[in-house]
Amino acid sequence: SSVAGEAEEELASGGHAAIPHYFHNDAELVAGSALLIDAGAAWERYAADITRVLPVSGRFTPRQREVYELVLRAQAAAIAAVRPGSSFAKVDAAARKVISDAGLGAHFIHATCHHVGLDVHDPGPSGIEAGMTFTVEPGIYLESEGLGVRIEDIVLVTDLTIDPDADHRDRWPEVAAWLAERYAEGAIIASIC
Repeated sequence: SSVAGEAEEELASGGHAAIPHYFHNDAELVAGSALLIDAGAAWERYAADITRVLPVSGRFTPRQREVYELVLRAQAAAIAAVRPGSSFAKVDAAARKVISDAGLGAHFIHATCHHVGLDVHDPGPSGIEAGMTFTVEPGIYLESEGLGVRIEDIVLVTDLTIDPDADHRDRWPEVAAWLAERYAEGAIIASIC
């Protein structure tokens, strides 16, 4: 846990990404593995975080893509359950149903949501009201496959209907192409994860 107003970072690849909140960041990036980035930011004592998973080589393997897309579908279902009057339990159940229906429920080992604010994992009520901000972050952790996938975004609760498909995810081909170029240039060689 961070000190109030400070952000935390997690960089983990391969088997380390299968350990939620792995903070040692001491392994070499290996071609063919996926890199989990849980990036935190702080501003004027307020803190928050998001998580992304990127393929080290610029392209997901078929299995990595399958798990990534499953987590993405779980997140979309969870975000669709966010509305005033709902609860963290209902949002969590929506994400968990998608992952459990795919046979991987035992590998989703943390809560789907946490509040953000003075701490990255701020305490708060489990009921959802307009004006709240919190994360929606389903994840699947497959230690035997050396794979962890978590997608975390921050939502602001309003009285408006949320369209989970109207967001940044259509930019993935651009990000993948950029990563593949950097990898080919030798720019992505590091010992940070």
